[in-house]
Amino acid sequence: MIRPDTQGRNPPVSRNVTSPETQDWRRQIATEVAGIDSILKFAAKGDLPAVIKNLADKPSLLNAMSQGHHRTLLWEAANGNRMEVVRYLVEKGADVNIPGRYRSETFVLLKPYCIAERRKRKQVAEYLLENGTEIDIYSAAFLGELEILKKRTEEKDNSANILHPDDSVWNVVPLHYAVAGEQIQTANYLIQMETDVLKHSELLLDMACRLGRMDLVHLLVDAGADPSKTPVFSVVYKGSPGIMEFLFGQGVDVDKKDKVTGWPPIAYVSRGDKGEHPGKVKSLVEYGADVNAFGPRGVTALHAAAKAGFVTVIEVLLGAEADINAKMISGETPLALAKKHKRTAAEKLLKENGAVA
Repeated sequence: MIRPDTQGRNPPVSRNVTSPETQDWRRQIATEVAGIDSILKFAAKGDLPAVIKNLADKPSLLNAMSQGHHRTLLWEAANGNRMEVVRYLVEKGADVNIPGRYRSETFVLLKPYCIAERRKRKQVAEYLLENGTEIDIYSAAFLGELEILKKRTEEKDNSANILHPDDSVWNVVPLHYAVAGEQIQTANYLIQMETDVLKHSELLLDMACRLGRMDLVHLLVDAGADPSKTPVFSVVYKGSPGIMEFLFGQGVDVDKKDKVTGWPPIAYVSRGDKGEHPGKVKSLVEYGADVNAFGPRGVTALHAAAKAGFVTVIEVLLGAEADINAKMISGETPLALAKKHKRTAAEKLLKENGAVA
């Protein structure tokens, strides 16, 4: 369904971006976004009096959306199973078809009904379905509603490749929704409907890895997804041993640095703020990772592990012949970092293996 432009959306392309009217419009939108972000928590917690008060003060927040991920008051209430708040908002005229998300949890924008179904909020889901929710092609793919999906794909040519109109963060088609919903059947159908799987390789495989779904990974690769496009950090952190073996065997670059932070996987997983993961470090070594690959400031995996005091990780790295005296840009060695951060056990182990400060 095409809805009127609402608070928090990007301006239409035809808008004169330098005109005073547009500048006023942008200030208004920024104000609405800031306003909704500050009161979403009340809907999530089920604080109906606070929701009522805030809407009385500013009625325009009823359908306002959080920046980027489009969460509305109704979406938060549905996600939190707050039936009383859901009913109040719908009776006030809240749009039940505005989708939203928490990026790390659902990947894709979901209507309040879909998130209620996902969370098994049965009463909330039934109420939203009875009060105007439209099961569009994306929702049908996510929920595994194959018959509805077939009907929706027949309504428009090449519908399997139409980008979701509301997502300003990622380019997603119905197949992304099937994968996010872990729906093999609807994913298979959309592939048969000639979804351009290769074009969307990176995000599709990222989702499948993060969900730990080996069957979806295989389905996507068999359908033409390029395994080398899989984000290596998703393979390492979320992928099962089977997924790691398959994708590294299919050409995923085990040393590919993160395009934002510049960290290579083996150094990243050795960092103190990531917890100690000797198993992951060992797996990376087994799949051919460069143990001396460095990230920002010349930090190698051994530098990171020494600073954190991760003795088991240090043992794995030394066993793989990591450079025990590698120097950061600052000139610091792993032993120097162990001493500096008072990692006594790590310092002892490094000295026993010939390290110098």
